[in-house]
Amino acid sequence: MASYPYDWTDFPAGETLCCEKLTARVEAEAAITTEIDAVSTDGEAETVIFDFADTLSGSEVTALDALVAGYECETLAELKLRLVSELDTITREYMTSRYPSHDLDLWNGILTDAVANGLTNRAAYVGGILSWAMSLSVGYFDPKKAAINAAADKAAAEAVTFSADDCASTFDPTDPGATIAAALAIED
Repeated sequence: MASYPYDWTDFPAGETLCCEKLTARVEAEAAITTEIDAVSTDGEAETVIFDFADTLSGSEVTALDALVAGYECETLAELKLRLVSELDTITREYMTSRYPSHDLDLWNGILTDAVANGLTNRAAYVGGILSWAMSLSVGYFDPKKAAINAAADKAAAEAVTFSADDCASTFDPTDPGATIAAALAIED
């Protein structure tokens, strides 16, 4: 068996996933015909170690070196998808922390009943939640998503900042603070 260690410090966080993806690329590389026996990581040395059943030929070593040297764990497109997914999770969790998703059917029922019975003030009160949610989407999620998707490189995509605290500090002041009890107490 022959071992070939490579420094992983250039890999992004999550070296396990990166090593799995890199291993798949090495296994698919036509220039490397020697079979991989095992792949391991050494946390102390910060290396990924490819163990092959036999010693690689010179051209196989060159191919392996080139794969590792040019390896990107995450393409720009994959990075953008991951960041937009994280942004979506943050904004969705923020909104449901204020207005839980299990209450949505009840809110919809109250709004439908208010409109059907001409209770314009109750409908306006409940409509405030919808307006607030739309402002969260239009004023936070959409511009951040557009900035991520417009990024020409990874650094620009990663420079788009968002966080639960940022979302809360921006939208807490505009939260209508509606409650089901208060909505039901409005009789006109």
